Amino acid sequence: MSRQQNVQQQNALAESRIRSSANHWRMEPWPPALLQVAKARGVDCDRAIVIRLEIDFAGMPRLFGQLLTSEARFIYFEMETDARHIVVQGDVEWNDVTDEQNLSSHNRGTGAGLGAIALRVLEELNARTI
Repeated sequence: MSRQQNVQQQNALAESRIRSSANHWRMEPWPPALLQVAKARGVDCDRAIVIRLEIDFAGMPRLFGQLLTSEARFIYFEMETDARHIVVQGDVEWNDVTDEQNLSSHNRGTGAGLGAIALRVLEELNARTI
């Protein structure tokens, strides 16, 4: 029987997941189609972080996920691409979902919101690259 994690442990796990994704996509090139779409929409891809990126997930568009821009805007995206993720095929869903994020660092019973955690990771990573 596993024991339930406390609030600090849950927040640390969430931060670890976000930091892991952000670090991975800072070291690996973004799929070219995502990079092209993001740049065309004014995203500084060197200072944004990928919170989540799903590639070739069954029953979903070839690329979907969430970015956090250097301007602290959360973007949800979906796009169909060719098999190598180079060319966008069809419409792109690109939605600013910042207003839907929990940006509070102190929520009763749950600790920091995921939005607040992601912002902290963004700030830390960008502070290292100045």
